[in-house]
Amino acid sequence: MEQCIAKLKACPAPSGTKHALHEHGPVMNVEEMLKNDVLSKLAETSCITKNLLLKDKKKKLYLLCVHHKTAIDMKKAVKLVGAANSFRFAGAEDLAKTLNVEQGHVSPLAAINDADHKVKIVLDKSMEGKSVLVHPCTNKASVSVAFDDLRAFLEGIGCEVVVTDFAGEPAAAPAGGKPAGKAGKKEKKGKKDNKQKQKPKPQPKKKDKGGKGNNEDGLTVTKEGNFASWYKQIVEKSEMIEYYCISGCYILRPWSFQIWDVIHKFLDEGIQKLGVKNSYFPLFVSEEALIKEANHIEDFAP
Repeated sequence: MEQCIAKLKACPAPSGTKHALHEHGPVMNVEEMLKNDVLSKLAETSCITKNLLLKDKKKKLYLLCVHHKTAIDMKKAVKLVGAANSFRFAGAEDLAKTLNVEQGHVSPLAAINDADHKVKIVLDKSMEGKSVLVHPCTNKASVSVAFDDLRAFLEGIGCEVVVTDFAGEPAAAPAGGKPAGKAGKKEKKGKKDNKQKQKPKPQPKKKDKGGKGNNEDGLTVTKEGNFASWYKQIVEKSEMIEYYCISGCYILRPWSFQIWDVIHKFLDEGIQKLGVKNSYFPLFVSEEALIKEANHIEDFAP
Protein backbone atom coordinates (compact mmCIF):
# COMPACT_ATOMS: atom_id res chain seq x y z
CA MET A 1 0.00 0.00 0.00
CA GLU A 2 2.82 2.41 0.90
CA GLN A 3 4.47 2.00 -2.52
CA CYS A 4 1.16 2.60 -4.25
CA ILE A 5 0.45 5.78 -2.30
CA ALA A 6 3.99 7.08 -2.84
CA LYS A 7 3.75 6.67 -6.62
CA LEU A 8 0.34 8.32 -6.66
CA LYS A 9 1.69 11.32 -4.72
CA ALA A 10 4.60 11.68 -7.14
CA CYS A 11 2.28 11.88 -10.15
CA PRO A 12 1.10 15.35 -11.31
CA ALA A 13 -2.60 16.02 -10.62
CA PRO A 14 -4.29 17.67 -13.63
CA SER A 15 -7.41 18.37 -11.57
CA GLY A 16 -5.46 20.39 -9.00
CA THR A 17 -7.09 18.44 -6.15
CA LYS A 18 -5.33 16.23 -3.62
CA HIS A 19 -6.17 12.58 -3.15
CA ALA A 20 -7.08 11.29 0.32
CA LEU A 21 -6.43 7.94 1.98
CA HIS A 22 -9.26 6.37 3.99
CA GLU A 23 -8.53 3.32 6.12
CA HIS A 24 -11.35 0.94 7.03
CA GLY A 25 -12.08 -2.71 7.75
CA PRO A 26 -11.61 -5.30 4.96
CA VAL A 27 -14.33 -5.21 2.27
CA MET A 28 -14.59 -7.98 -0.33
CA ASN A 29 -17.28 -6.60 -2.63
CA VAL A 30 -19.52 -3.64 -3.40
CA GLU A 31 -22.21 -4.77 -0.96
CA GLU A 32 -19.73 -4.73 1.92
CA MET A 33 -18.37 -1.35 0.78
CA LEU A 34 -21.84 0.19 0.86
CA LYS A 35 -22.40 -1.17 4.37
CA ASN A 36 -19.03 0.01 5.66
CA ASP A 37 -19.31 3.03 7.99
CA VAL A 38 -16.44 4.93 6.35
CA LEU A 39 -17.18 4.15 2.71
CA SER A 40 -20.95 4.58 2.92
CA LYS A 41 -20.40 8.24 3.94
CA LEU A 42 -17.83 8.78 1.19
CA ALA A 43 -20.26 7.36 -1.37
CA GLU A 44 -22.27 10.58 -1.09
CA THR A 45 -19.47 12.54 -2.81
CA SER A 46 -17.31 9.85 -4.48
CA CYS A 47 -17.91 6.92 -6.81
CA ILE A 48 -17.66 3.48 -5.27
CA THR A 49 -16.24 1.23 -7.98
CA LYS A 50 -16.48 -2.39 -8.98
CA ASN A 51 -13.41 -3.80 -10.68
CA LEU A 52 -13.48 -6.80 -13.02
CA LEU A 53 -10.40 -8.49 -14.48
CA LEU A 54 -11.53 -10.10 -17.74
CA LYS A 55 -9.86 -12.18 -20.43
CA ASP A 56 -10.90 -12.37 -24.08
CA LYS A 57 -10.55 -15.25 -26.55
CA LYS A 58 -6.99 -14.20 -27.39
CA LYS A 59 -6.16 -14.20 -23.66
CA LYS A 60 -5.66 -10.44 -23.54
CA LEU A 61 -6.51 -9.02 -20.12
CA TYR A 62 -8.83 -6.08 -19.42
CA LEU A 63 -9.47 -4.42 -16.07
CA LEU A 64 -12.87 -2.73 -16.04
CA CYS A 65 -13.20 -0.05 -13.35
CA VAL A 66 -16.83 1.09 -13.34
CA HIS A 67 -19.28 2.91 -11.10
CA HIS A 68 -20.99 0.36 -8.87
CA LYS A 69 -24.37 1.33 -10.35
CA THR A 70 -23.26 0.85 -13.96
CA ALA A 71 -24.80 -2.23 -15.57
CA ILE A 72 -22.32 -4.22 -17.68
CA ASP A 73 -23.61 -6.07 -20.73
CA MET A 74 -20.73 -8.48 -21.37
CA LYS A 75 -21.60 -9.04 -25.04
CA LYS A 76 -21.71 -5.31 -25.72
CA ALA A 77 -18.64 -4.64 -23.57
CA VAL A 78 -16.54 -6.89 -25.80
CA LYS A 79 -17.27 -4.65 -28.78
CA LEU A 80 -17.02 -1.41 -26.83
CA VAL A 81 -13.46 -2.09 -25.65
CA GLY A 82 -12.32 -3.81 -28.85
CA ALA A 83 -11.81 -7.26 -27.32
CA ALA A 84 -11.75 -10.54 -29.25
CA ASN A 85 -14.97 -12.53 -29.50
CA SER A 86 -16.05 -12.95 -25.83
CA PHE A 87 -15.09 -12.32 -22.20
CA ARG A 88 -14.48 -14.70 -19.36
CA PHE A 89 -13.39 -13.81 -15.83
CA ALA A 90 -9.67 -14.10 -15.22
CA GLY A 91 -8.64 -16.31 -12.34
CA ALA A 92 -6.49 -15.90 -9.25
CA GLU A 93 -3.39 -16.99 -11.19
CA ASP A 94 -3.82 -14.11 -13.67
CA LEU A 95 -4.28 -11.67 -10.79
CA ALA A 96 -1.09 -12.85 -9.11
CA LYS A 97 1.02 -12.80 -12.28
CA THR A 98 -0.05 -9.39 -13.56
CA LEU A 99 -1.39 -7.20 -10.74
CA ASN A 100 0.16 -9.09 -7.81
CA VAL A 101 -2.99 -8.82 -5.69
CA GLU A 102 -5.55 -11.30 -4.38
CA GLN A 103 -9.25 -11.37 -5.12
CA GLY A 104 -11.07 -8.60 -3.29
CA HIS A 105 -8.09 -6.23 -3.53
CA VAL A 106 -8.33 -5.45 -7.26
CA SER A 107 -8.24 -1.85 -8.50
CA PRO A 108 -6.52 0.17 -11.25
CA LEU A 109 -3.83 1.22 -8.75
CA ALA A 110 -2.59 -2.38 -8.74
CA ALA A 111 -1.31 -1.67 -12.27
CA ILE A 112 1.92 -0.47 -10.63
CA ASN A 113 2.78 -4.18 -10.42
CA ASP A 114 2.06 -4.82 -14.10
CA ALA A 115 5.60 -4.17 -15.34
CA ASP A 116 4.93 -5.65 -18.79
CA HIS A 117 1.64 -3.71 -19.21
CA LYS A 118 -0.33 -6.83 -20.05
CA VAL A 119 -3.57 -5.39 -18.66
CA LYS A 120 -5.61 -2.82 -20.56
CA ILE A 121 -7.40 -0.45 -18.16
CA VAL A 122 -10.99 0.49 -19.04
CA LEU A 123 -12.53 3.38 -17.06
CA ASP A 124 -16.24 4.11 -16.90
CA LYS A 125 -17.09 7.39 -18.66
CA SER A 126 -19.96 8.03 -16.21
CA MET A 127 -17.33 8.78 -13.52
CA GLU A 128 -15.68 11.63 -15.49
CA GLY A 129 -15.41 14.85 -13.47
CA LYS A 130 -16.01 13.01 -10.20
CA SER A 131 -13.97 11.65 -7.33
CA VAL A 132 -13.34 7.89 -7.53
CA LEU A 133 -12.73 5.44 -4.66
CA VAL A 134 -10.15 2.72 -5.42
CA HIS A 135 -8.13 0.33 -3.25
CA PRO A 136 -4.37 0.99 -2.92
CA CYS A 137 -3.60 -2.75 -3.45
CA THR A 138 -5.40 -3.64 -0.21
CA ASN A 139 -9.10 -3.86 0.66
CA LYS A 140 -8.41 -2.39 4.10
CA ALA A 141 -8.15 1.11 2.64
CA SER A 142 -9.49 3.25 -0.21
CA VAL A 143 -8.11 6.31 -1.96
CA SER A 144 -10.41 9.06 -3.18
CA VAL A 145 -8.84 10.48 -6.33
CA ALA A 146 -10.18 12.67 -9.13
CA PHE A 147 -11.05 10.75 -12.30
CA ASP A 148 -8.65 12.83 -14.44
CA ASP A 149 -5.85 12.32 -11.92
CA LEU A 150 -6.41 8.55 -11.88
CA ARG A 151 -6.25 8.45 -15.65
CA ALA A 152 -3.10 10.60 -15.72
CA PHE A 153 -1.46 8.37 -13.10
CA LEU A 154 -2.19 5.20 -15.08
CA GLU A 155 -0.96 6.68 -18.35
CA GLY A 156 2.10 8.02 -16.55
CA ILE A 157 3.19 4.52 -15.51
CA GLY A 158 2.74 3.27 -19.08
CA CYS A 159 -0.69 1.66 -18.95
CA GLU A 160 -3.00 1.51 -21.95
CA VAL A 161 -6.10 3.37 -20.75
CA VAL A 162 -9.45 3.84 -22.49
CA VAL A 163 -12.57 5.62 -21.28
CA THR A 164 -15.75 3.81 -22.29
CA ASP A 165 -19.42 4.72 -22.18
CA PHE A 166 -21.01 1.42 -21.16
CA ALA A 167 -24.46 2.91 -21.73
CA GLY A 168 -23.59 3.65 -25.35
CA GLU A 169 -23.69 1.44 -28.43
CA PRO A 170 -20.68 -0.10 -30.21
CA ALA A 171 -19.62 1.73 -33.38
CA ALA A 172 -21.16 0.22 -36.50
CA ALA A 173 -18.75 -1.42 -38.95
CA PRO A 174 -18.17 0.76 -42.03
CA ALA A 175 -19.74 -0.35 -45.31
CA GLY A 176 -17.56 -2.64 -47.38
CA GLY A 177 -15.38 -3.44 -44.38
CA LYS A 178 -13.10 -0.44 -45.04
CA PRO A 179 -11.54 1.45 -42.11
CA ALA A 180 -13.70 4.31 -40.87
CA GLY A 181 -10.82 6.77 -41.21
CA LYS A 182 -10.91 6.53 -45.02
CA ALA A 183 -14.59 7.30 -45.33
CA GLY A 184 -14.15 11.09 -45.28
CA LYS A 185 -11.46 11.26 -47.99
CA LYS A 186 -12.39 12.68 -51.36
CA GLU A 187 -12.27 10.23 -54.23
CA LYS A 188 -10.35 11.06 -57.40
CA LYS A 189 -12.35 11.71 -60.50
CA GLY A 190 -11.93 9.64 -63.62
CA LYS A 191 -11.79 5.87 -63.51
CA LYS A 192 -13.44 5.64 -60.08
CA ASP A 193 -16.39 7.70 -61.28
CA ASN A 194 -16.76 5.42 -64.28
CA LYS A 195 -16.78 2.38 -62.04
CA GLN A 196 -19.63 3.82 -60.01
CA LYS A 197 -21.73 4.22 -63.19
CA GLN A 198 -21.25 0.62 -64.22
CA LYS A 199 -24.20 -1.67 -63.66
CA PRO A 200 -23.81 -4.09 -60.77
CA LYS A 201 -22.85 -7.59 -61.79
CA PRO A 202 -25.55 -10.23 -61.36
CA GLN A 203 -25.13 -12.32 -58.24
CA PRO A 204 -24.26 -15.99 -58.82
CA LYS A 205 -27.07 -18.40 -58.13
CA LYS A 206 -26.92 -20.43 -54.96
CA LYS A 207 -25.82 -23.99 -55.42
CA ASP A 208 -28.30 -26.79 -55.03
CA LYS A 209 -28.90 -28.43 -51.70
CA GLY A 210 -25.93 -30.56 -50.70
CA GLY A 211 -23.38 -28.46 -52.60
CA LYS A 212 -20.36 -26.70 -51.14
CA GLY A 213 -21.90 -23.21 -51.18
CA ASN A 214 -24.90 -21.85 -49.29
CA ASN A 215 -27.83 -24.20 -49.90
CA GLU A 216 -31.54 -23.58 -49.57
CA ASP A 217 -31.42 -24.33 -45.83
CA GLY A 218 -28.90 -21.54 -45.23
CA LEU A 219 -26.12 -24.03 -44.44
CA THR A 220 -22.61 -23.50 -45.76
CA VAL A 221 -21.37 -27.08 -45.26
CA THR A 222 -22.77 -30.56 -45.78
CA LYS A 223 -23.18 -33.33 -43.26
CA GLU A 224 -20.86 -35.55 -45.26
CA GLY A 225 -18.25 -32.86 -45.83
CA ASN A 226 -17.86 -31.54 -42.27
CA PHE A 227 -20.14 -33.12 -39.70
CA ALA A 228 -19.02 -30.95 -36.73
CA SER A 229 -19.62 -27.62 -38.55
CA TRP A 230 -22.86 -28.93 -40.07
CA TYR A 231 -24.23 -29.92 -36.65
CA LYS A 232 -23.19 -26.56 -35.15
CA GLN A 233 -25.07 -24.70 -37.91
CA ILE A 234 -28.13 -26.93 -37.46
CA VAL A 235 -28.57 -26.12 -33.77
CA GLU A 236 -27.84 -22.42 -34.31
CA LYS A 237 -29.96 -21.76 -37.40
CA SER A 238 -32.90 -23.77 -35.99
CA GLU A 239 -32.78 -21.45 -32.94
CA MET A 240 -32.19 -24.32 -30.54
CA ILE A 241 -29.34 -22.68 -28.63
CA GLU A 242 -27.81 -19.25 -28.16
CA TYR A 243 -24.25 -18.67 -27.01
CA TYR A 244 -23.72 -16.76 -23.79
CA CYS A 245 -21.05 -14.10 -23.17
CA ILE A 246 -19.08 -16.41 -20.85
CA SER A 247 -16.90 -18.90 -22.71
CA GLY A 248 -18.25 -22.47 -22.55
CA CYS A 249 -21.80 -21.41 -21.59
CA TYR A 250 -24.89 -21.34 -23.77
CA ILE A 251 -28.67 -20.89 -23.48
CA LEU A 252 -31.14 -23.67 -24.27
CA ARG A 253 -33.99 -22.07 -26.22
CA PRO A 254 -37.59 -23.46 -26.18
CA TRP A 255 -37.03 -25.87 -29.10
CA SER A 256 -34.08 -27.64 -27.49
CA PHE A 257 -35.48 -27.44 -23.96
CA GLN A 258 -38.63 -29.22 -25.11
CA ILE A 259 -36.47 -32.06 -26.48
CA TRP A 260 -34.63 -32.19 -23.16
CA ASP A 261 -37.94 -32.35 -21.26
CA VAL A 262 -39.11 -35.35 -23.32
CA ILE A 263 -35.82 -37.22 -22.84
CA HIS A 264 -35.71 -36.39 -19.14
CA LYS A 265 -39.28 -37.53 -18.56
CA PHE A 266 -38.73 -40.82 -20.40
CA LEU A 267 -35.55 -41.67 -18.48
CA ASP A 268 -36.83 -40.43 -15.12
CA GLU A 269 -39.95 -42.64 -15.26
CA GLY A 270 -37.81 -45.71 -15.91
CA ILE A 271 -35.36 -44.84 -13.14
CA GLN A 272 -38.14 -44.16 -10.62
CA LYS A 273 -39.60 -47.63 -11.27
CA LEU A 274 -36.31 -49.11 -10.09
CA GLY A 275 -36.66 -47.29 -6.77
CA VAL A 276 -33.62 -45.09 -7.40
CA LYS A 277 -33.58 -41.64 -5.82
CA ASN A 278 -32.40 -38.75 -8.00
CA SER A 279 -29.19 -36.84 -7.36
CA TYR A 280 -27.14 -34.49 -9.49
CA PHE A 281 -23.38 -34.62 -9.94
CA PRO A 282 -21.18 -32.82 -12.49
CA LEU A 283 -19.73 -36.16 -13.60
CA PHE A 284 -18.05 -34.88 -16.72
CA VAL A 285 -16.38 -31.81 -15.17
CA SER A 286 -12.83 -32.14 -13.91
CA GLU A 287 -11.74 -30.80 -10.51
CA GLU A 288 -9.48 -28.29 -12.29
CA ALA A 289 -12.44 -26.94 -14.30
CA LEU A 290 -14.61 -26.66 -11.17
CA ILE A 291 -11.92 -24.64 -9.36
CA LYS A 292 -11.54 -22.38 -12.39
CA GLU A 293 -15.29 -21.67 -12.54
CA ALA A 294 -15.31 -20.96 -8.79
CA ASN A 295 -12.59 -18.38 -9.38
CA HIS A 296 -14.70 -16.73 -12.09
CA ILE A 297 -17.53 -16.16 -9.63
CA GLU A 298 -15.20 -14.84 -6.92
CA ASP A 299 -13.77 -12.31 -9.37
CA PHE A 300 -17.00 -10.31 -9.09
CA ALA A 301 -15.40 -8.90 -5.92
CA PRO A 302 -14.02 -5.36 -6.40
